[in-house]
Amino acid sequence: MRTTARRGLAFVALAATATLGLTACGSGFSSGSSTSGSGTLTSSSDPLTVMIGSSGDAETKAVTAAVDSWSQSSGTKATVVAASNLSQQLSQGFAAGKPADVFYLSTDALAGYASNGSLLAYGDQLANKSDFYPSLVSSFTYDGKFYCAPKDFSTLQLIINTDMWQAAGLTDSDYPKTWDDLTAVAKKLTTAGHVGLGISGEYARIGSFMVQAGGNLMN
Repeated sequence: MRTTARRGLAFVALAATATLGLTACGSGFSSGSSTSGSGTLTSSSDPLTVMIGSSGDAETKAVTAAVDSWSQSSGTKATVVAASNLSQQLSQGFAAGKPADVFYLSTDALAGYASNGSLLAYGDQLANKSDFYPSLVSSFTYDGKFYCAPKDFSTLQLIINTDMWQAAGLTDSDYPKTWDDLTAVAKKLTTAGHVGLGISGEYARIGSFMVQAGGNLMN
């Protein structure tokens, strides 16, 4: 048997940061108002669809193995779908009223789905809630409710091309420790043929610089 949320569009969300999370939704809904994180769980023998945004074959195989193991022990059939465009396919599923039952959800998408009652907040019911880093709990908390168990999060690194570093006359003692240090070495590394510092324009990458500089993401 499986549990699903059946009040308005109240689904279960399991999140991760990167932040990504794993969320669960019910495919059947009852009429009535839906409020953020509200809903009750009811039993159903319907099969589950688990949608993930996979980093590759290894992750897909690992999730599939875990889901297969759970299916055997629970007696509930579940199928893993590796989305080619997770955000788009989630949005389309909700728009059609047939979202995946369980899915990954990033922190930037949480507020949108939580605010319209599409997710069931179950995080505070987790017995091991205290095992999660406080920053992850905060990232998946909306309107005072901890929505879901964080799946993972990423640590960004500064990668140095040692050949270019040495060609610019830089040594181990020049590794940047402050914003001013980073600015200085980036200027020294910049030549007519290449830039001294390159980063992805993706918010999850450039956003770390923004937050460190005191900024925040508004929408």
